[in-house]
Amino acid sequence: LPAPLGERMTAVRRTGSTLKLNLALAGLPRFSCLPADAPSPFGSTIHLLPGSASLVGGDVSAPMAALRAMWADVRNGRLPEEPTIEWYLHTTVDPSLSDGKGHHSSALFVQSVPYEPAGTTWDAALPGYVEKLVAICERYAPGTGDLIVDAVPLPPPGIEAHFGITGGHIHHVDNTVSFTGRMPYATGVDGVYAGSAGCHPAGSVIGAAGHNAARRILQDLTP
Repeated sequence: LPAPLGERMTAVRRTGSTLKLNLALAGLPRFSCLPADAPSPFGSTIHLLPGSASLVGGDVSAPMAALRAMWADVRNGRLPEEPTIEWYLHTTVDPSLSDGKGHHSSALFVQSVPYEPAGTTWDAALPGYVEKLVAICERYAPGTGDLIVDAVPLPPPGIEAHFGITGGHIHHVDNTVSFTGRMPYATGVDGVYAGSAGCHPAGSVIGAAGHNAARRILQDLTP
């Protein structure tokens, strides 16, 4: 890459702060807050936020305070007691994702962990932390733990090793980086374009960066 671009991207590179817990479930969890005949809550992301339990008492400020405390833990290398979690159940949207035994594909997308936990290692801390994450799910959907037939946890170093993503950061650069400060679609190397999560408009599997990169390619190919 041109040296100025390489230097700029190095400056905004960060280590990852997300943990992915992939799950195979024997059945769908049932949320205790919903009546038995309630419409399915699946098909979209389910968010489990720290401090949510206090909302029952009407204290709407508690989740924000809990979020700030959680990030303070992460910045200091501590595994938060109650992280932010996005809970996915993929097979409720696409049944073809189930395995040969009909297990549901599910995942916990834990958005707030340190790359390296302070005073310990991921090898030592991961089993207990997985149990903690499942216990959080049990708080909202009792019996979830009994549904788990397989689990594959990937902390940031695990994401880095498994997928080859530098630093295990799924968005490649810090999310506070402005859109103009991200990786450009045209890299400055002839014929080489970027369309990844490090480009505008950032991550999630939406294809927008690739779409924008394709438009830039068409622009450059137009006489």
